[in-house]
Amino acid sequence: MPLKYKYIFLDADETLFDFDTSEYNAFRETTLSYGYPFTDELYDEYHLVNKGLWEEFELGKVTKAFLTVERFRRVIDAHGIAADPEEFSRCYKEALANQCILLPGAEEFCRTLAPEAELYILTNGITMIQTRRFERSSIREFIKGLFISEQVGTPKPNKEFFDAVFASVPDFDKSKAVMIGDSLSSDIRGGINAGITTIWYNPHLKRNDLGVCPDYTATSYEQVLRILHSETGRVPPHVSVLAKHNANKPG
Repeated sequence: MPLKYKYIFLDADETLFDFDTSEYNAFRETTLSYGYPFTDELYDEYHLVNKGLWEEFELGKVTKAFLTVERFRRVIDAHGIAADPEEFSRCYKEALANQCILLPGAEEFCRTLAPEAELYILTNGITMIQTRRFERSSIREFIKGLFISEQVGTPKPNKEFFDAVFASVPDFDKSKAVMIGDSLSSDIRGGINAGITTIWYNPHLKRNDLGVCPDYTATSYEQVLRILHSETGRVPPHVSVLAKHNANKPG
């Protein structure tokens, strides 16, 4: 059965790239380079600070320039690490840019879709990091375009971000577009704002506590492929679909 969609928009981190492992490795490498003992507890503390600041960025409360330094400033100050936050941030970004780790199955997933559709990556990540990782990745040959919010001028989930992307895609047809990503707050809410089909990629079975209602939820690449190949209005076997009337119900 042919694909329902011609334009497939994919998030980068934790949808195609293993960002969790990359972030852990980069933070560990940077911390040790300053002679400070690394622990999982220190990383967990940083991870929570970083997550909170990214959520504020998506809501337009802070800039990315502020975020990328402030996340380290808070951890450095709390632990008395002898480091300049801006220099620590620079070293971390260099370390992270060198981490080009795909999620298991991501390459084959893209290889399967590329002959039938146009694949684009949409990311809120830092331009230098995302560009370098993408250029070094084995999925580069399957992706027609990389759209980074820093370059677009506004982040996901803003409708303006998607409008700019759509305007850059030749002969774009919104009815044949789908957004696939692991983040309800940026990927799925963004796709909804843009008026296109959404698939929440949720392999870790996270709860949906945001009241954001994707058209489909898939826990594996195989399930995503079943959705993409299914006929309109039919639910593929073993694929979870969130009904509109359950929008405010944790899933």
